[in-house]
Amino acid sequence: MVSYKDISGLRVKKVSSDPSNLNAGEMWYNTTSNTFKTAQTFATAWSAGGSLNTARSQLAGTGTKAAGLAFGGTPPSTTAPSVTNGDKCESYDGSSWTAENTKGNATRQNSGFGTQTAAVCFGGYRDPAGYFDGTEDYNGTSWSASNVYPATISNGAGGACGTQTAGLNVGGYASGTTYSDGSAEYNGASWSAGNVAPYGASNMSQVGIQTAALSWGGNDGVTPSQDTVVTYDGTSFAAETSTPAATQCNGSSGIQTSCIVYGGGISTSYTTSSLEWDGSTWTAGVSLATGRQNAADCSASPSKSDAYFAGGDYSETTVYNNTEEYTPSYTGAKTVTTS
Repeated sequence: MVSYKDISGLRVKKVSSDPSNLNAGEMWYNTTSNTFKTAQTFATAWSAGGSLNTARSQLAGTGTKAAGLAFGGTPPSTTAPSVTNGDKCESYDGSSWTAENTKGNATRQNSGFGTQTAAVCFGGYRDPAGYFDGTEDYNGTSWSASNVYPATISNGAGGACGTQTAGLNVGGYASGTTYSDGSAEYNGASWSAGNVAPYGASNMSQVGIQTAALSWGGNDGVTPSQDTVVTYDGTSFAAETSTPAATQCNGSSGIQTSCIVYGGGISTSYTTSSLEWDGSTWTAGVSLATGRQNAADCSASPSKSDAYFAGGDYSETTVYNNTEEYTPSYTGAKTVTTS
């Protein structure tokens, strides 16, 4: 019989715990669990997570798949948002969602950024008041009103990025028929107007930080979705490589030079598709299980591996409460069995 030493020239090492920095094909014997193990490469994938307690769409999200926050939103109703949905807030621990204290305002199509314990919600739409300029800060326990955004605006879940003390929003839909090309920065207490972006649209998406952001896509009222991509350095905008398909209402996670874009509209509406960006090139990524838009996602994630997508809708009539989590390819330990 051919042994592992015959094949590899090495003996199977004995260790009390699985080694780190694995290379595919390595094998060892774990003396603690009394099992043979090998290093295996696992493919990039989306997997099912916990479900929101309240199914809703047009909500915003912050944080990461291990420590997320979802707030605002609406059920499928012509009179939404309702007091039972638009002010809802839930936290996520990587496996389940927990109801938290409600926001002061019931909104849909609101935007957000920050972390699970230091978040910002702004703008959106309230019935019957209409488009909204309010801002609320969250400290991990409760929401409090802050200074208003420079305009009454909605931009959707992906419409902002950054931290509670250094946030950024680009674009949005203002009162009337205005597709904004304006930007605004938040310092934890107030907003200040930034420079004008190269184009105006609502339902744009952003990743990164206030001084190194990536913005793309959206609806300009003429073209349902855009393939335009721009960078922001804290002062000015610059054109970047366009997405291979027009996008809007997407989920996103990552930084200016490495991110993933998923769901929403990528070429077609309510897609399961995703795109990955490495700082110079867009490539097709793995697909989600559920095609939807207007779901909660990350907005202050340092890595695209933090991505999650919770809630959302299909054609505004089917509203979801399920969550999907993204895991990039990795090499990990697998127990050797006879099957």
